[in-house]
Amino acid sequence: MGDREQRPFILPAAHGLESASVRLGPRPMPFQFSPRSAWGVLGLRARRYSWIREVAVRAPPDADGADGDGREAGNDTGSVPVPGSGYPPEAGQAELMRRLLAGESRRRRAAADVAAAMQQMDSMLAFWRDMPPLPGEAELAAAELPRPFVFDELPPEPPGPEDGRAELEDRIRDDVERHHAAPAAWTPALAGSGLAAASGLGLALAGIDGLPASLLALGSGGAVGALVLGMRRALRRREAERLVRCRLAAEWPARQERAAAAWRFERNEWELRRAQARAGWKRAELERVARVRRIRAGEAGTARACLEATLSELDFPFRGSCEVALAGDVAYLLVDLPDPAEVVPPLRARVDEALEVEEVPVSPEEREEAYTELVAGVALLLGRTAFAAAPALRRAFIAAWRPSAATGGAEYLLDVEVDRAAVASFDPVTVDPDAYLAILPGRFHQREDHRLSALTPPAWLADTFGPLAAPATPATWKN
Repeated sequence: MGDREQRPFILPAAHGLESASVRLGPRPMPFQFSPRSAWGVLGLRARRYSWIREVAVRAPPDADGADGDGREAGNDTGSVPVPGSGYPPEAGQAELMRRLLAGESRRRRAAADVAAAMQQMDSMLAFWRDMPPLPGEAELAAAELPRPFVFDELPPEPPGPEDGRAELEDRIRDDVERHHAAPAAWTPALAGSGLAAASGLGLALAGIDGLPASLLALGSGGAVGALVLGMRRALRRREAERLVRCRLAAEWPARQERAAAAWRFERNEWELRRAQARAGWKRAELERVARVRRIRAGEAGTARACLEATLSELDFPFRGSCEVALAGDVAYLLVDLPDPAEVVPPLRARVDEALEVEEVPVSPEEREEAYTELVAGVALLLGRTAFAAAPALRRAFIAAWRPSAATGGAEYLLDVEVDRAAVASFDPVTVDPDAYLAILPGRFHQREDHRLSALTPPAWLADTFGPLAAPATPATWKN
């Protein structure tokens, strides 16, 4: 969700207080808390997401419900080879086991998908339990202190004393070997031939001729040629190594200096980025600390801006809006909620210990009871958020409405008053929201079938927001 969508827009008050309409909805992925909200200003702890986002429900591989082998998913054993039907007994047993294991794997995947989907639905119905903590005096005093500067980028590492030396030596050696060709073989061959001829002539003069003399002459000539060739190659290797050492001694200091200069440049760039980030952080911290002090002092504009930003970052599974107004140490909140049919499904799926999936219908009474808990939980969430974002508040009036199919207008569901002690005295994880809301001052009427009784508009509504015509915008689940 971009800044344009997150920014609350101010409604012109007809004859009431200055108010704002805050858009509620699912958090985008990825999500970062705004520095204008209580999470960033006061440093409140929070989870990034309040309900399960994605559930990977795996559909059948094709539209006909066939598996990867072309068989129907519900007919895994219709053509299993059995002993005596043309297959050897061993092959039939192996094929039967393969089919059984494949069917069991599909059944486990389907059961896991169903369980994950039900877990997601439960998390969406109970999303309101993820409430911000109420900061105490110690936390508020700590919020006024400048936070330490943290620069996430690590400094560049300086080059090591031998970094790049092996690469430079390999490059020099390749260049030397490329420009110094191997010794020609004709010179040792010529020397060997000459020696062989001289040896043959000497043997002939000495009276030794024939095959022994030829073999002896050729052997001595070949040995001399090989010796000359080996000596030339050894001399070439020593010369190449000498050239490599000389060039490496000449080029390595310059290579080290270039690497050190590059590191100094990167280090200077890093220090410049860190200094700029530190300056920006200091400005932001000064603004944040000043904002905290104004919020603690009860300045209406700053407290309302923090409350609006905090409400807009609540992780609702459906889209809606919340009208907000402040008058001194009192907050007024008016939220629109979806219809029960849009948030509580008429069917559930249950997975037993044998991984069998069973369809369980949800009775109208159970759906209304779940919806009543959702409405009451949202009211507690909004009240706790208001007191967490504006520590100077002492009371909050909360009303909720939904579009009425009968009249086409607004049907009010609750109208309660809470104070700071009331929202601080319950545990969001274990509280029974509808029972807790029933003991608060105001109106919250639940009938025997768990349906909420329609209420008249709150008495404070017109004086607070003016004659607001609430549009019947449908709120849909984000799943």
